[in-house]
Amino acid sequence: MQLVVLVAFVVSFGLVDLLASDPQGAAAALRTPPAMFLSAVGGYLLVAGAMAWLNTRLSLRRLAGQADLPPRALRRHHLLAVATGVWLAAGLAGVLLAGYGRWLVEDLHLSGVPLAPKLLAVAPFLAAVELVWLLDYPYYRAIRRRIWAGRDDAPCWSPAEYLDYNTRHHVLFIAVPVALIVLGVDLLALAAPALDRALPAPAGQIVHAAGSFAVAGAVFLLAPLLIVRVWRTERLPDGPLRARLRDTCVRLGLRVRDLRVWRSGGQIVNAAVMGLAAPVRYVLLTDALLEHLDERGVEAVFAHEAGHIVSHHIFYSVLLVLSAAVGCAALAELAAGATGLGPWVSDLLAVAMLAGAWGLGFGWVSRRFERQC
Repeated sequence: MQLVVLVAFVVSFGLVDLLASDPQGAAAALRTPPAMFLSAVGGYLLVAGAMAWLNTRLSLRRLAGQADLPPRALRRHHLLAVATGVWLAAGLAGVLLAGYGRWLVEDLHLSGVPLAPKLLAVAPFLAAVELVWLLDYPYYRAIRRRIWAGRDDAPCWSPAEYLDYNTRHHVLFIAVPVALIVLGVDLLALAAPALDRALPAPAGQIVHAAGSFAVAGAVFLLAPLLIVRVWRTERLPDGPLRARLRDTCVRLGLRVRDLRVWRSGGQIVNAAVMGLAAPVRYVLLTDALLEHLDERGVEAVFAHEAGHIVSHHIFYSVLLVLSAAVGCAALAELAAGATGLGPWVSDLLAVAMLAGAWGLGFGWVSRRFERQC
């Protein structure tokens, strides 16, 4: 779902920038009465809810009367969830193109306000994804009970806790750093006219571009400092386990800022590493993992996460994201030049290609990283 959230933010932010930069072109072409784009928003939410409800109903029906977790039922639920994710991203683009984006930029006069129109642009997606999770909750609860052999007292989040965890893990994980980057870039854009007046034309543009890259780079490097708070983590207490993990870091030559417990209400057995640079690098171990594994098992999981650091997987992931963005933008520009399409069509094509590249390429690479570790 994190990939769907990232694509949705790219789609919404990109389309708002496009409409704001070309009000006489794209925005004029997409002028529709309010009733139409409000109907589009309602239809978008309705389809998302219907897909999630249908997936939950069908999945619960397949689970009924079976003692184990049938792989086919799990695969079908996953495939329908993927289809729902595609609708969440693609349908959002349709809502913005149906007039909602033009309304934000022109009628509300928000094009000059940093970040505000982009957050409002992604609001239908945020509402839709929360609705999808709420409708998916009965399936989550059924899976938890099945894992715990049908016990009614099986550890299980409440609906509010389920929404809270998913919002923090999937939405805020993406939204917080992306919003900070966009806010910084928007503030630089407001200062661009003053730069152009104070500096020769090429120099002003170079300073603006360099500032945008510096903002993005700084937020990306420092993002782990924010994420460990968004995900509700705390320092792994002093004791034999922490000492063993620290000794492992010394033996492998790893430098990390801290080892932290990732609080999930005892629901998630997982671990993660984040941070491109050692001063902001964290290794996270969930509370459930620490509860259900002995120290030797935890050390084995920690060694897997250390493998990501040793193999420079975070750095390669950044290269993948950046190269896909640059490559898709270049291909879209070439296609627009060859076919005579307008610049806003080129931007739409670039966003669509980028969504596909990230959706297919990132998953393929991530699976190989996991096998390597």
